[in-house]
Amino acid sequence: MSKTTSSAGLALIKSFEGLCLTAAKCAAGVWTIGYGHTGTYNGKAVCSGMTITKAAAETLLASDLTGYESAVNSYVTVDLTQNQFDALVSFAFNCGKSALKGSTLLKKLNSWDYSGAAEQFLTWNKITVGGVKQESAGLTRRRKAERELFLTGSTSTTTTTTTEEGHDMDTLRNGDTGQQVTVLQKLLNQLGASLSEDGIFGSKTEAAVEQYQTDNGLSVDGICGPKTWGGILAVQ
Repeated sequence: MSKTTSSAGLALIKSFEGLCLTAAKCAAGVWTIGYGHTGTYNGKAVCSGMTITKAAAETLLASDLTGYESAVNSYVTVDLTQNQFDALVSFAFNCGKSALKGSTLLKKLNSWDYSGAAEQFLTWNKITVGGVKQESAGLTRRRKAERELFLTGSTSTTTTTTTEEGHDMDTLRNGDTGQQVTVLQKLLNQLGASLSEDGIFGSKTEAAVEQYQTDNGLSVDGICGPKTWGGILAVQ
C-alpha cells in the first residue's frame, strides 16, 4: 500500500526548508517561496518581491509533497518503514525526483542493501556555485538527519501520540535522544531559542520547552507532549 509522509517527516522537512513568506534565493541561487517551493505560484514564476500567506504555503507544501511521495512509492521496490519512507521523501524534496531515480542510493536500496543505501545519503551534500561543486554545511546537516531517520527503527522506547492536535510525534523529555529531538531543537530555535541541534534532550532543551510552555499558557513540566508539540508545530 502506498505511504504518505508522517507528521514527524513533515516536521523534519519544514525544519530544514524553513518558512519564507517573501521569495528569496536559496544557497544554489534558485528563487523559492513558502517551504522551499520553486517553479510557479498562481501562474507566475517565483521571483523577487513575490509574497505568500502561511496558509497558502501550507497548501503548496501539501501539493508539492504528493509528487515526491508518489515518486518514492513508485521507485522503491522493497519494503520500507515509515521512517525510511519519510527520509526518502525529504531527500527527494530537496534533491529532486530525478536525482533519487538515478541514484546509487536507490540502486542499493532496491537490492535490499539498506545499510549501503543509508550511507549514500551523506554523498549528496554539495551545491554548485559559479560552476564549481562545493560542500554545503546545511546540506551535510540535512543528509545526516535523513540518514539517522532512515536508520531509526519503527519502534521507540518513548510514547508515540496521535491526538486531536493532529500529529504523531513522540513524547520527549530530558534524557531522550534522536532525530525527533533534533527537529524539536530546530523548531524551538526558529521560535527564538539558542540550542545546539544535536539530538540530545538535555537541561537547555528542557529549559527552552519550559519557556515555550510558560509563554503559551501550558502546564510547565519541560516535557514535550501532545499539547506542547501541537502548539510548536502549529506555528511553523
